Amino acid sequence: MSSPDRRDTIDAPTPGTAAVLSMLRNMRRNSELGLCVMKPATVVSYDPITQTAQCTIGFLRVLAAPIEGAAGEANAPMPPELVSARVAVLQGSTHSDHVPIAPNDTGMLIFADRALDQWYRSPGAPVDPGNARTHDQADAVFIPGLAPDALRTTPPVNPTARTIDAPQIVLGSAAVPGVDNVAIASLVHAHLLALFGAMAPVALDGGAALKASALAYLSTVNPITAYGSSKVSAE
Repeated sequence: MSSPDRRDTIDAPTPGTAAVLSMLRNMRRNSELGLCVMKPATVVSYDPITQTAQCTIGFLRVLAAPIEGAAGEANAPMPPELVSARVAVLQGSTHSDHVPIAPNDTGMLIFADRALDQWYRSPGAPVDPGNARTHDQADAVFIPGLAPDALRTTPPVNPTARTIDAPQIVLGSAAVPGVDNVAIASLVHAHLLALFGAMAPVALDGGAALKASALAYLSTVNPITAYGSSKVSAE
């Protein structure tokens, strides 16, 4: 911000013709500072039912005040502002991709041109906002993913692949971790090799012995927990 802007507060001009121009510049600058377009933010809490996050804005308002009895001014940062924002979920009429939102996650807040209240209550059709709000923090939408340099994630080994990494990955809203685990091909292959190896010594004993050998082997290992993915589940 340039020096005449005096951080986020502009001193009142002195009377006179030049002061009128200064006042107009100050009014324009204050209008620009009050206009909400995009701001970085950090999540404080998240409600997955309402898909609403409480976020602290990443820009501090800094007030400049003259120092009494001395030349110059003191800059005083205000406390971080807290905003309630709807979280943008990647979804359509036949799909959805819910990203887990946790405290300290970062992203960006965008602010609607007009009030969103009426549109939220509509089926998605154009509406008359019925409210005079414009570019207001009350109409914030949080988009996760924007991160400072220190928090950027490690890029995937395969840059052409869609890579998803999380403590638990669930494919389908009805999938249950630990029950519907997705099998890993290399582990399944090793499991089958071990199974055939266990069956080979009794192959000449007939079907009953073969079945008993296979059941004995399977009774010692749970394929779901031993050979399934511990992170990915699918319905």
